[in-house]
Amino acid sequence: MTHSGKTHLLSSFVALALIPAALTSPLQAAVVYGESFTNADSTDDPISTAGWVAYRGTTATAMTGSGTGTIYIPGGAGNGNPQVPGFLALNALSNGAYATFEGGLNINPANGALNISWQHHANVTGNAETRLLLRVGSQWVATTQVFTPVATGMLTDFNNVNNAGAFTRSFAYTTLASSWFDVNIAPGDELSISPSARVTDLGNSPITAIGFYYVASGTVSTRIDNLVVDQVPEPHLTTLLLAGAAGLSARRRRPARG
Repeated sequence: MTHSGKTHLLSSFVALALIPAALTSPLQAAVVYGESFTNADSTDDPISTAGWVAYRGTTATAMTGSGTGTIYIPGGAGNGNPQVPGFLALNALSNGAYATFEGGLNINPANGALNISWQHHANVTGNAETRLLLRVGSQWVATTQVFTPVATGMLTDFNNVNNAGAFTRSFAYTTLASSWFDVNIAPGDELSISPSARVTDLGNSPITAIGFYYVASGTVSTRIDNLVVDQVPEPHLTTLLLAGAAGLSARRRRPARG
């Protein structure tokens, strides 16, 4: 066997040896979206400063400003997470449906498993239903699962809440029809949710918007913070390429038959 032949066989063995490691090495989740609703100023900010919008009621009336009966980002040092001042305040919202979200996203579920998490508090726990709201492609959907907040006093008490793991809510993204309601958001015209779950799966269209669909019963204040989307990438094609390279290298260096 020539030196060149030994070299190619050695490369083949090395490539084959790397395959088990590539298959068993844990893939690290990457943050593909994050919003902490930061506001270190002394004044309240409209949610538009974070690129968010909000609508209320059956005619999807746009919500602006701050204070009682609005959705905004409170100002002042110490608000929200002690490390990151600010949070999304749904302040004293009364009976009815609300939708708040950020658009312009391009999160591709085909690139790996998605997990969505956030911190979630309210002054009471029984007066509101909160659902994760997504736009998948052009279709608005909200989870069939209702996320219950942790009761943490009045809105002014939220400023000093410690974002411990006990307050975290999370959702493992799935395209299964049974996990989603269709939602209609037509600003100035209609805000509604389907009475029953979808009958067809979502498919792998990109997620183009994220937020929350919120229904208040009575008057309730809710605090949301540190919304994060993590994605674990699919196993890379490197493993297949290594296997293919090893096979081709070995075949090329087989001795010719006389």
